[in-house]
Amino acid sequence: MDKNICNKLSNIHDFLLKNKNFCGDYIIYEKIMLRNRKITVDFLKQFKEIKVKFFFNESYLKKNDLYGVYFNSDAVVDTKTALKIHTEFRRVILRFWLYKLKDVVRDFLNLLKSEEFRKNCYGYYKNDGDNIKLIDNERFWKFISQKVLYAELVFDFLYAASFLIKDFDFFNQQVTTKLIIKLGELDRLFKENEEVYNFEFLRVS
Repeated sequence: MDKNICNKLSNIHDFLLKNKNFCGDYIIYEKIMLRNRKITVDFLKQFKEIKVKFFFNESYLKKNDLYGVYFNSDAVVDTKTALKIHTEFRRVILRFWLYKLKDVVRDFLNLLKSEEFRKNCYGYYKNDGDNIKLIDNERFWKFISQKVLYAELVFDFLYAASFLIKDFDFFNQQVTTKLIIKLGELDRLFKENEEVYNFEFLRVS
């Protein structure tokens, strides 16, 4: 696993979420606004002239791209005045990020389902099957960090993908400091990533 690439994907994902300037199937980033974003721009330009369909499994495309147009568009279009990013590419970046983290995420998921976790973190969390609600954030993360290599990269992904959120106290109608891990959704996304996407031949720097 390349830690540097994962950090770049984290930054790119955050960057792509901030722009709401849409035109058709693309998000428009005016180059005059990207003057201080050379690393971001250089990274995105690696995807110029790559069709969106390149990132998906053939079986998924057959079922979902009925007219052969949407997924046959370029992921990134570089014009004189703007960088145009396909709307589907934001989701692709998140899924590619998960792909690059797959071994670490698999270790994380396996640990949360293990007897070792239940014994060592007893009293630190509540589990309703789909969600883990943390009772003692600090002790919980300390244990995870000791057991999972690059655990901080997993935490970063969980936050970005909204799989790690702050609990809401409905009685007092306020957000609390307690955290919830959407374990079921993460597990489902992890499996879906293998069924829908094809990142085996994608190389970035």
